[in-house]
Amino acid sequence: MALVGIDLGTTNSLVSVWKGGKVELLKNSLGNLMTPSVVGLNDDGNVLVGEVARQRRVSHPDLTAAEFKRTMGTETIYNLGDKAFSSEDLSAFLLRKMISDASEQLGEPVTEAVISVPAYFDDNQREATKRAAQIAGISVKRLINEPSAAVLYSQWKKGNEGMDGIYLVVDFGGGTLDISVVDCFENIIEIIAVSGDNQLGGKDFDHAIALDFCSKCGLTFSQLSNVTRQSILWAAENVKKTLSTADSATMHILINNKSYEHIYTNEELLQATAEVLSKIKAIINDAINGAKITTDRIVDIILVGGSCKMPLVQRYLSALFHRTITADDDIDYYVGYGTGVLTGIIKREGEISDIVMTDVCPFSLGVGTSNKEHTHFYMSVIIPKNTILPTSKSSIYAGLVPFQKRIDFEIFQGEEMHAKSNLSLGTFSLDVCPNENGDTLVEVTFSYDINGLLEVRAKDLYGPNKLETTILSKNSQLTEEEVATKRAAMNNEMVLEKDKEENRSIMAWAQRLHAQADEENKQRIITVIRHFATALENNDIINIARAKKYVLQQLLQLEILINRNHFEDNDIISGMLSDMKVERLTKEYSNIDSNDSDMDDKE
Repeated sequence: MALVGIDLGTTNSLVSVWKGGKVELLKNSLGNLMTPSVVGLNDDGNVLVGEVARQRRVSHPDLTAAEFKRTMGTETIYNLGDKAFSSEDLSAFLLRKMISDASEQLGEPVTEAVISVPAYFDDNQREATKRAAQIAGISVKRLINEPSAAVLYSQWKKGNEGMDGIYLVVDFGGGTLDISVVDCFENIIEIIAVSGDNQLGGKDFDHAIALDFCSKCGLTFSQLSNVTRQSILWAAENVKKTLSTADSATMHILINNKSYEHIYTNEELLQATAEVLSKIKAIINDAINGAKITTDRIVDIILVGGSCKMPLVQRYLSALFHRTITADDDIDYYVGYGTGVLTGIIKREGEISDIVMTDVCPFSLGVGTSNKEHTHFYMSVIIPKNTILPTSKSSIYAGLVPFQKRIDFEIFQGEEMHAKSNLSLGTFSLDVCPNENGDTLVEVTFSYDINGLLEVRAKDLYGPNKLETTILSKNSQLTEEEVATKRAAMNNEMVLEKDKEENRSIMAWAQRLHAQADEENKQRIITVIRHFATALENNDIINIARAKKYVLQQLLQLEILINRNHFEDNDIISGMLSDMKVERLTKEYSNIDSNDSDMDDKE
């Protein structure tokens, strides 16, 4: 019975094993290390997984599904022919093929696995990954965040030299971006902050190139057939790969017997994908702010994932940090290797068992609260984002009315100020005994372990009642009935002063700052926004104007305090374009010089 590590990627997946004191990657049935994360049906309705399915994605897009990792934990359904599959179903097919290939190579059945997930996967997405493994017939020994796996491999790879200091891990794959700030000392690896986007990856470069190509050729991407769109995306991916080693790449598409062509340079690639690069910068900045450090404390930047192989990405990061940043040859395999190293630690084999690794809570955990004056349901954080795991924290809550007999709690995960905007994990209730004055107090304790298991305990501070329960995740999608109810409520709302665009913008600004702030500033923002909400609810124009002036002053101060920009405000893209232009002209001038010399020799 074997334990393996699995890098379950958006674009490609791979399997590793700890064997003979080292980590090894296992080949699939085609003799390749990486298995494309693509599932499809053949013409007979049988399931195809991996390279075969990937090749059919352009020719049979209606029978092929890819990038389904992006929709894990949701109710998204993929209709392939006359069959319907969830993201979990498709992931289970992929996992089943990988463990079958691994079992064949190892000569024994694979029954357990360490599986990597994006650091920014929420509770639903992690639970969906576990369910997919269960469907595939294996138990999950541990989920590990992808950047954590990469650092674990880096630490093992360096051996006795070790990694001492703070590192920034940029894990940029085909479908997700994870940024982690990591502190390493001797055999200890401590993740101190994470940030990311589960909907940003190398595929976004492909899509940006495809849209740019269509714009240049007078085409509208959204109006093209599914087959044509897939053909353009395939060609765009090839342009991206070609420009990794060449100065130009030709993109050619045939649509209805009409030929469309454009020659791309790295300068044009930079312009076409500038928005994607800017998103990367924002997420890096968020992680550094979360770690409460400055960029000069970062010893090195570790690049992970196929998208980091792009010279464009490396040059952009070099421009951000004012240092040369390059990628190792094997960065495609860092996460896969890391999951294998973790299997060695779990099995306590040799010196590898001495490595200690901590992780952090990727999202804040708390309960929804309100008070007598306000109808708003606010998020009260008990375990803040980036808290080192495992952890246990408590908060005390009072009843809303005198002599209250029971208090209901709903648990949320997320950074939004309004509780209902976050992911609901479950509910619980506690019967309480008021004191002689009619007051009630309940202490709520959250215990969160490294596997993402949340245990909730509640205690009546004025009475004997206690409650202990484990809150399991549930799907956060709304039913059709809930959607209809929300729409009816929205249509019935009166258009008051509080609905004016400027005031909604102020509220949105406050909510965004709340999502980025630490606990101390979160409370300050809630106080500020409650002040404004009270003025809006009274619908008094004079009071609203006074409140607005005060709130704007407070939010501006908080903006400066919370969102320090660790990078210069100059235009990174413009600077890179200028550098590229100089390089190109220099190269062209050198070629002219060389040609002139040849001519002189001939004369």
